[in-house]
Amino acid sequence: MASRVLLCNICRHRGGGTGTCDAYPTGIPHGILRGMDDHREPLPGDHGIQFEADEGIDPEVLRLYCLPYDNRRRQLEAEAAARDETP
Repeated sequence: MASRVLLCNICRHRGGGTGTCDAYPTGIPHGILRGMDDHREPLPGDHGIQFEADEGIDPEVLRLYCLPYDNRRRQLEAEAAARDETP
């Protein structure tokens, strides 16, 4: 993913710049930190905790943060459709 804008930056579960959060108290996986894994969906080891926007986040800011992930999801869906599969 080209963008390094991470949902972690506006997540209510973040650990205050420590590279940890409520979902990953021993360290956020590289796939999330690199912006490749969309933690709006359950991921292995997240203890049932996914991204939730901080209270007071402007909806337009949230939309812009989510845009790279939504674009990536659409790309994967299109590739799967071209192979006649589902992602």
